[in-house]
Amino acid sequence: MLDQLPGLAWLTPEQGRVLRQRAAELLSRKPIHAAPGLTLTPAMQLRIALLAALPVLVLGLAAYRNFYTFFVYPDDFLVEHEVVDEAGVVHRFTGPLAGQTSPQGAVILSWTAVEESGQGWGFNVVVHELAHKLDMLGGGGQGVPVLASAAWARAWERDFEALRAALADDPNPPLPAYAGTSLVECFAVCSEYLFDAPRQLWQLVPEIYRHLARFYRVDPLGRAGS
Repeated sequence: MLDQLPGLAWLTPEQGRVLRQRAAELLSRKPIHAAPGLTLTPAMQLRIALLAALPVLVLGLAAYRNFYTFFVYPDDFLVEHEVVDEAGVVHRFTGPLAGQTSPQGAVILSWTAVEESGQGWGFNVVVHELAHKLDMLGGGGQGVPVLASAAWARAWERDFEALRAALADDPNPPLPAYAGTSLVECFAVCSEYLFDAPRQLWQLVPEIYRHLARFYRVDPLGRAGS
């Protein structure tokens, strides 16, 4: 299965072994349910579990204690959004999503997006949603997860906000424009890149790479200390 995920080519043999172990733990503890119209085969469930195991490769499965299940749709699913404009007017609209989560809810995924994940170009919907879960675990879901010190939290917020603002101001941003919409999404998108396109993340924003490598305790390029 790992040979079908070229974005994971940076894994050492030992890391690959641990990843498979984490995936097996996930499959035994976090049921993966299919929406009507989708039949999940064991291979499909394993693919989700392997991608989901990346953020907790070193952190361990206890870091996922704020959710219990995955729920998978065949394709992008429609969700009602609510936006408050500068005048305080609430606008509601319905739009498609590839993934969604909440502080205590299931991790919801689109299978077509899962199939596109882990290909080495910086897209991984499973990592994205699970980064949100880790952010919500005691961190309030504001884009700054629980870190080892207040000084690190300040540096994290400063560096991620600088990146977010730069992406928002760039008509042709080098990372997905979605990362410029909020600190929360900047953290989740950059997490995708750490695990799926680490060299690109390092070349663009080495300080963000270092923050994420330290947080996840995973350094795909061996560059965090350089």
